[in-house]
Amino acid sequence: MNALIIGSLLFYALVTAALGLWTRGRNEDTSEDYYVASRSVSWLHLGLTVTATWFSTFSFLGAPGFFFTKGVKWYVSFTFYTFGGVVLFWFFSRKIWLMGRGKNYITPADLLADFYNSVLIRYLVGIVSLIALVPYALIQLVGIGKAVEVATNNFISYETVVISTGVVTAFYVFTGGVRAVLWTDIIQGILFAFVIVVAMGIAVYAAGGLSSGFAAAVEKRPELFVFAEGDFLNTVSFMATWTIGFITLPHLWQRSYMADSADGLIKSGIVVAFGGLLMITALMVTGVLCISFMDVAGDSDKLIVTMFSEHCPYAVPLLILAVFASGMSTVDSQLLTASSIFVRDIVKPLKSSLDTRTERLLGQYFLVGLIAVLVVLALLPDAQGPIIALATKGTALAVMLFIPLLGPTYLPAANKVSAVGALTLGSLYYVLADIGYVDTAFGLTSFLSALLLNTVVFFFLYFCTKK
Repeated sequence: MNALIIGSLLFYALVTAALGLWTRGRNEDTSEDYYVASRSVSWLHLGLTVTATWFSTFSFLGAPGFFFTKGVKWYVSFTFYTFGGVVLFWFFSRKIWLMGRGKNYITPADLLADFYNSVLIRYLVGIVSLIALVPYALIQLVGIGKAVEVATNNFISYETVVISTGVVTAFYVFTGGVRAVLWTDIIQGILFAFVIVVAMGIAVYAAGGLSSGFAAAVEKRPELFVFAEGDFLNTVSFMATWTIGFITLPHLWQRSYMADSADGLIKSGIVVAFGGLLMITALMVTGVLCISFMDVAGDSDKLIVTMFSEHCPYAVPLLILAVFASGMSTVDSQLLTASSIFVRDIVKPLKSSLDTRTERLLGQYFLVGLIAVLVVLALLPDAQGPIIALATKGTALAVMLFIPLLGPTYLPAANKVSAVGALTLGSLYYVLADIGYVDTAFGLTSFLSALLLNTVVFFFLYFCTKK
């Protein structure tokens, strides 16, 4: 079995590397083509790549374990942010696309710094965006490492998997740019969507049927099927984080620039909404049914791998490929976005004479350096915690960009004073509150407290300085 897993992974690595080389010959030698495919992505390709990027190891490994430990009540939150995020996408993405196409924006800071006419905002947005991407990118490597280690019964070590994944991902993103990412996302998205359905089928069979499995789960852990008194704020915080994060996470924001038309953006949102609903439902059913027949002590992120190993061992190689697909389809986009942010928002303001070819080369080298840093971080014990918790931290920080985004999209009278104040205070407060250095307001979560401060500061300064 271990030989089959290793062979499958080697084959998969060769395929993705080949795609990187194949797309390299079809790229234009410009930063716009390397990062946003010359704004020529069709609605179907865009919908598939956004879905693949959105549903990462966070969903594939983290969600079933989350439902297994927290209960079916959280299905409401997952469903809400899937549809709520798409609704926000429809309201904001067309405006983002129009401005991006007209002024050749590539990063979130391109739009915000141009609207507010502020280099300071470019630096602030660039720094916040880079920091926000790190936890979300990190969990992809962590999730893949955990899955392969468990599936091979420690025959392939966590460290080996993390390093190998970093090397393969860096290679095809470095060589092929966003066109390689688009093609691998489509292949990887179809693969892990198929395995999600297979996982649900295994869970239904092992539980003795859908209705009997749910009944047994309720009998075994009844507390997981009712809302506890302290769940409300955590539920609201989770829904708000991931709903707004759908448009403010930098790698998803950048997707809005790629579409070949405004109508294509709307159609791609429909693909994401329905594809997301199907996958979230399958993941919920899998996690909840596992309550009835499994006992997983410790790390719930290993639930799916353990279920396959115990109840369908011959499908484990397919599962591992799907785990690779779910992680790589997200981390590749994040690496590409991070490199564009570094070049355009950190370096270029200091050296404005950079041509587009030099931008691309500098971004490629930064990409390699960043994946090396992520690999080192993934090897640290403190980074190997629950996947959903880590991802939520980065997403919550990215949400601090939402209120300043109201300026160019719906509040043309907004100015840089309100944007700088809101982004700076909101981001700093969230980080300090999350690590316990400051208290949260009104008993709210650290994220809700930071979002409240972010909003109040923005509108207070907006009305005080409005002309």
